[in-house]
Amino acid sequence: MKLIKRCIAIILILLSNLNWSQSLPIPQGVQSPTASSLGKFGDLPVSYYTGTAGISIPIHTMTEKNVPLDISLNYDTSGVRLNAIPGWVGENWSLNAGGVITRQEKGLAFDEFHYNTTIGTHQRGYFYSHSLLDVSNWTSSAFLLAINSFWDKDTTPDIFTFNFMGHSGKFFLGQDGSWKVASDSNMKVIINMDDNRYPPQEPNYAYKLIYKITLIDDNGTKYVFGNKQDAIDYSVNFFQQFRGDSNNRVYWRANAWYLTEVRDHLGNLLYDLSYERKEYTVSFNYYHESERWGTTGGDWNANCYSYKGGVYGIAGELMSSVYLKEIKALSGESALFNIVANNNGQGDLGNAYYDRYSGQNNPSGVPSLTGWITQFIENNYPVGSNNLFPYLQEIGGSVNDIYNQFKWYRLNQIEVKLNNSTVRKFILRHNNLPYQSGQPSPRMQLTELERANTIAQPTSSYYFQYNSPLPRDYMTLQTDHWGYYKGSFYSVSGFGSSPASATAMYNSRMPNGTYSLYGLLNTIIYPTGGKTVIEYEPNTYNSYVSDDRSSLISESTTLAGGTRVKRLLDYSEGTTLSKEREFIYQKANGTGSGILEYKPVYFWDWTYPSVTNGAVARQQKYSTNTILPLSNFFGSHIGYSEVKEIVKSNEGNFHTIYKYTSNAESKYRDELGLTNYGASGFSPYSTKNDKSLYRGKLLSTEEYNSSNQPVRKIENTYPALSYLNSHVARGIDVVPVNCPQGLASGFYLKGSAYYLYYLDMAPSTTVVTEYFPNANNIVSTTTFDYKQHPPTNRGNNYLNYQLFESTSLGEKIKENHAYTFDGTFIVDHENSTLLQSILLTANVMKPYKTTNEKLVGSVTEKIAESKTIYGQFTGNGTVFPRFLYKSKANRPLEKELTFDRYDAIGNPEQYTIENQVPVVLVYGYNKKFPIAKIEGKTYGELPQTLIQDIVDASNVPANQNNPATLIAMLQGLREHSSLSNALVTTYTYRPVSGVSSITPPNGITEYYHYDVYGRLQAVKDHNGKIIQEYKYNYKP
Repeated sequence: MKLIKRCIAIILILLSNLNWSQSLPIPQGVQSPTASSLGKFGDLPVSYYTGTAGISIPIHTMTEKNVPLDISLNYDTSGVRLNAIPGWVGENWSLNAGGVITRQEKGLAFDEFHYNTTIGTHQRGYFYSHSLLDVSNWTSSAFLLAINSFWDKDTTPDIFTFNFMGHSGKFFLGQDGSWKVASDSNMKVIINMDDNRYPPQEPNYAYKLIYKITLIDDNGTKYVFGNKQDAIDYSVNFFQQFRGDSNNRVYWRANAWYLTEVRDHLGNLLYDLSYERKEYTVSFNYYHESERWGTTGGDWNANCYSYKGGVYGIAGELMSSVYLKEIKALSGESALFNIVANNNGQGDLGNAYYDRYSGQNNPSGVPSLTGWITQFIENNYPVGSNNLFPYLQEIGGSVNDIYNQFKWYRLNQIEVKLNNSTVRKFILRHNNLPYQSGQPSPRMQLTELERANTIAQPTSSYYFQYNSPLPRDYMTLQTDHWGYYKGSFYSVSGFGSSPASATAMYNSRMPNGTYSLYGLLNTIIYPTGGKTVIEYEPNTYNSYVSDDRSSLISESTTLAGGTRVKRLLDYSEGTTLSKEREFIYQKANGTGSGILEYKPVYFWDWTYPSVTNGAVARQQKYSTNTILPLSNFFGSHIGYSEVKEIVKSNEGNFHTIYKYTSNAESKYRDELGLTNYGASGFSPYSTKNDKSLYRGKLLSTEEYNSSNQPVRKIENTYPALSYLNSHVARGIDVVPVNCPQGLASGFYLKGSAYYLYYLDMAPSTTVVTEYFPNANNIVSTTTFDYKQHPPTNRGNNYLNYQLFESTSLGEKIKENHAYTFDGTFIVDHENSTLLQSILLTANVMKPYKTTNEKLVGSVTEKIAESKTIYGQFTGNGTVFPRFLYKSKANRPLEKELTFDRYDAIGNPEQYTIENQVPVVLVYGYNKKFPIAKIEGKTYGELPQTLIQDIVDASNVPANQNNPATLIAMLQGLREHSSLSNALVTTYTYRPVSGVSSITPPNGITEYYHYDVYGRLQAVKDHNGKIIQEYKYNYKP
């Protein structure tokens, strides 16, 4: 019996690692289910490097075939950007359910896959021109000059960002034609140009856009994004919609693709997500840009002079957005998301831009939104509004008619169902209702998440409280450099007239440490009665990276945009403080550890040497949008190289010091592009080699006890950058300058050739030091070695081996891994290339063999080995694990387990422990859970009709809510004459919580009861007597 349990545990681990089957909920795995995260949510995770707290409110988790899909509400603690329109959950809140891929467009062409011969424009996207960069001299001046003759070819790859189901990262196309992935997850990217479609409402001479993106993880699980028109966000320049000449008009751009399908490697549809498209939304912003050209030491050229006398313009983006409507799971679970138009269906644009309609409170020289749109219409007379704004259906011509086309929506309900019966319902409440006509209302903040009353689930709620409110204005100049509230308008007078005006702009946009905290979430009150209080402070820095990225410049403590978490206080009840966590962003010498990525720049004066002769042109540029980007490749504008966390609780005061890779070390600092055009080889148009992927990695953790004595230290080292530098993609962002004519003769370029880094930077060594009295410390070192697959190098890392060495053991232990893609796989499978081909086609890249060795001096001794042999099963023609072999010491491998049979969706239906009787598993609840384990019979010996009746009964919702009928039928199975000499264990479930009853071969049933939060509450015997009881007193 012990061997049976041990082999069952092996099956669970094996199938979990392979991600091929729901873990078998047999007794060892279900008697103590993991408690809901609700009970311990107060212990908020913190990203120390960025100073943000990971606030996530759990809603529900679906799990199909070991692939979980979490539904939660997440809050961003980095600060509220004043002009950012709130999402449908609330300001700074987002719904985590499914996922999305977004794109940053770069380069000349309209779309990465664009090439349209139907119309006059023949620009080719990077997909068609990447091979131009796959040459040895791609950075030479001669090559860059020559490539500019190919005006129709894009040489700059777009950047795609993904975030879904626990996976995040970026990908882009390499010069070799393969997709490069920068992520901790090993992903394969598929975009087929034949899938591209025209956007909605566009004629067939418009541009085809990317319609479907597929990511495949190393378990073979496929994640499909887009592939439905109502699962793609589109946008278009609001003031360039003109429906006229098809060669010149601007069309919709696809910029976000939402997750629509999740399939396992067998093709089973685990999750099906649907969306709905609603009315347009829009975003407006002010801008001012001026530039002028001249010769070095000469006069400015009147033809190249664009100073606008301080007049601001308005830019806008029209957006056609979609909203998540429903998630359907393989086993019958579903989640429905209900939205309503904000402000009782009246739309929200007029309210949001209320102060900007007439220019109320605007600084001098800043136009009103209404006036700007009116002037735009008049300037394009006699073109009618329906042609100027063709996507706004049959508007009457007035600005108000335009405004009325827009609506913003809010999420107000999430409902979880099982086979169309409601099991959980959540209601979201916000603070900006009801709207009073003509008056600004509060910004949309989530104030309550109510778990509504359902069967056996009483009402309970989360409550959310916030700092002082922000002004209701999404188009204001009361912002600092980074867009956060500063309490006053920044200077616009005469901007662009002189360098002094840019200095005035800079000084007037410095952050305000008081106002930057406005509008932030400060308290979470939990349904259990406890609460967490979040205290913030403004970001600060004591050094910043120079514009050319070559050096780190020290500065006295200076405010930066946004906020960081200062303290987290957990209260168990009322005012009873149970734990306090304080964060100090300083180095050991007391100076601040914050490092700013870029200082804002609003004016640039530089020269362009001609690439054909010695002539030199000069350019000055002014812009209210900082000329240099304020954030890095991964979006952070500041990083903290060292953070101290102090934890105070009833157990005492402890502290931990965290250190990270950062700009403090030159090897992790960005570099100038490989070939740059501009003064001293640098200009604002020079694309840098961004290494932010390698910053923010944990270097060390130092733990101290309440006596300030060290307890443990963990130190990580990482691969040499020479190794990382060999895994890069190429880009060329060099174009002719716009206005040098009439100046010094010659041909001028701006931009650079540059690298894109993507290889994961996983630790190469980890050293752990355990401190003990009398300096009897124990030091252990683990060395990691990785390999990449496929050879074309997507950026995926696989652990080759890890070597553990401890001073206390005096020996080394090495663990080696062989994968399905290794050559040894073919050898171990009797030279069968077919099995490997099937697995690799499905992108199943998992270890199939692990060997443990002990190294003493020069002697290597094997101490254990395990190997999984795969086979192709005739039932469905798919490759599954067939045999499991294990050995100890230097003994030969011995077969321990045989998988005899799988069902159509990959569940193992029969296995045999070596030299023992077969074991059959019968699945119910739409094949999600095993409802019977039968030892001593083969699958073919079971009473098939009775088995099918029980399986069908388990799929009926009424039997899931009240399992009495199902328990009786399972008892009939146990008593069936054909199973008289078999050992039968049966199970029933509450599908959204866990197992509800287990009846072992002795026939004595145990029942499992759960509270309203899905946590195990009690285990009772067949007489109703409590055997075990669980209390959840932690608040929060």
